[in-house]
Amino acid sequence: MAATTTQLIETVLNSRKAASKAGRIAQEKDAVTLMERAAKAKNTELGLRLTEKWGHAPYEVAKAANWSEMLRPDIASYDVILINTSAGKDSQTTMRVVCDLAKKAGIMSRVHAVHADLGRMDWSGTRELAQKQADVYGIPLHVIARPQGDLPTHIKVRGKFPSSACRYCTSDHKRGQVAKVITQLARETGITERKVRVLSCMGIRAEESSRRATFAPFCLDSLNSNQTKREVHKWFPIFEMSTQDVWDDIKASGVSHHWAYDIGMPRLSCNFCFFVGTDALIVAGHHNRATLVDLVKIEEEIGHTFKHNFRLANILEAVDRGVKPTLDPQMAWVD
Repeated sequence: MAATTTQLIETVLNSRKAASKAGRIAQEKDAVTLMERAAKAKNTELGLRLTEKWGHAPYEVAKAANWSEMLRPDIASYDVILINTSAGKDSQTTMRVVCDLAKKAGIMSRVHAVHADLGRMDWSGTRELAQKQADVYGIPLHVIARPQGDLPTHIKVRGKFPSSACRYCTSDHKRGQVAKVITQLARETGITERKVRVLSCMGIRAEESSRRATFAPFCLDSLNSNQTKREVHKWFPIFEMSTQDVWDDIKASGVSHHWAYDIGMPRLSCNFCFFVGTDALIVAGHHNRATLVDLVKIEEEIGHTFKHNFRLANILEAVDRGVKPTLDPQMAWVD
């Protein structure tokens, strides 16, 4: 006997993902079935909840059904459009795409950008470039930072470096601070008779990693939505673009990109990111030696290494010996 829609919602949306692989596969199959029902009923709210939790599998159902409301947002229906920018290549192309659409729709006044200032963990010139890129498109830039201090300060207090299992660098220094901007901008609309609709745009691409390829490029943002005041959706406008597509777009736009790419870095993340390999850390060390020295001191003080059995002291030693690796242009790191 087929499960009812109510039963499927309980299984795939209101329950935690199964611990076993077989259990998750069964849940994903149910998610696809539920998405097929949502598509038939044109229940976009349910569809966006499904793509948030189950990613690409239900999104593929929407694509097969040519369900336009689930494939891309109608940006004119949003009261606030927020572009998350690191000043990196994917962010600046996302900014160009979103601003072009907003300009055509006559809603540029609704577009804002937000940049997380990472302090010592930023490559030099990052904040200034984020402002310059926002200025090109004539949109306000909100610069945010964790008020308790930058990431090295946080590491020292916490006593441990971030890791793939505990990415407080992202949750506390980026997402948590951006959430405050979303709340502020929603409040400033003055809308009280209904929920404020917010579209949060990010430069995430499927090509970046096998994990990101499982995402859906348009979904609910339940962390920033609530029952009475805000409805927030996430959108990855350049999700299907290749790295070459992005660079071609930047060249055509004439907008400046960050100099870190010119020395071989494929991403503009923290200058010392735990996803980075040894060679990239050494290159970063040559250009961010003061931060590297600070992090080595923190390693010694807290007794916890940058990565498991991996000490930044060895990177500093290589930098001081003059080791200068040539980086692989195909190198990438992202979870």
